[in-house]
Amino acid sequence: MLATGARSALPAPYEAVAEHVLTNATIFELEALPDTLGVIGAGRLGLEMAQAMHRLGVRVELFDAGKRLAGLPEETSAALFDSLTQEFPMHLGCKPDPAPHEDGVTLHWSGGEARFDKILLAAGRPPNLESLALENAGLELDDHGTPHFDPATMQCGDAPVFIAGDANHHRPLLHEASQEGTIAGRNASAYPDLRRAARKVPLSIAFTHPAAAVVGMVPERGDSAHVTGQVDYADQGRAVVMGQAHGIARLHAGASDGRLVGASLCAPGGEHLAHLLAWLIQKDVTASEALDLPFYHPTLEEGLKTALQQICERCGEPRPWQRDDDSLPGSGRGGSDA
Repeated sequence: MLATGARSALPAPYEAVAEHVLTNATIFELEALPDTLGVIGAGRLGLEMAQAMHRLGVRVELFDAGKRLAGLPEETSAALFDSLTQEFPMHLGCKPDPAPHEDGVTLHWSGGEARFDKILLAAGRPPNLESLALENAGLELDDHGTPHFDPATMQCGDAPVFIAGDANHHRPLLHEASQEGTIAGRNASAYPDLRRAARKVPLSIAFTHPAAAVVGMVPERGDSAHVTGQVDYADQGRAVVMGQAHGIARLHAGASDGRLVGASLCAPGGEHLAHLLAWLIQKDVTASEALDLPFYHPTLEEGLKTALQQICERCGEPRPWQRDDDSLPGSGRGGSDA
């Protein structure tokens, strides 16, 4: 059973400035905060640490070679970008070159340069498999040296080898690693009696302010098999009262039946909204059925009704009050007569 986790990596361009480079582990060992910090990577970790350090008084700038934040789709990434850049600069589509400086590191990029006391590398952690020389084990490996495996059994090919957690780089999140460890441990101990497990709906959250998340399957732009509903939290009652009126939530459902399949969001209370949506998606709920559920006023959750109602309109699914009485909760056999 392979459960070796992932490791920090130092890209070749940063070797010359290694003494000024921080990782997700060493940044918590600092005895004093730097005055300035350059963050490389706009994934969840990079965004969370950049915002946290900024709010602790550090001058922060963030860089990423990609164009999107935290693995978000384009529209939601843009909403998060608009919010976070009110606090600190972010340079997307940018791959800076580091150079030693007497007081730290200078980053050069097209159109600019800046000096930083420290650099935080938050551009991903590769699986910690290199020293195992798995190419000698007869396993089929991908381009990153990770064995091909079945996510329902965690078995590598047809070998008596199982892999779990960050070592497989499939869903490098704690709750996923926990489930994978359970699946792999059971099947490794009972081999060759394998059991296939149903995986939970994918759920990824960035604990920024506002929080951002991706839930389930987000369709490609122009996918006619799905419809989308959106709520703008810049005009949502509770968000306005809280002074956090920013961000959006986009919900996706099957065009033929209104069944929820995925969502992306950047909104106040986003981590809680994401959990509710993950539960609805895993339970195979339609937008109309979701509208049957209680929504308290005034809450952030209430904002989801706008997106759910749009889905009903766009896929032709009847809203609760448009359905036959027999399909409503509390009616029909065993229901209330009230």
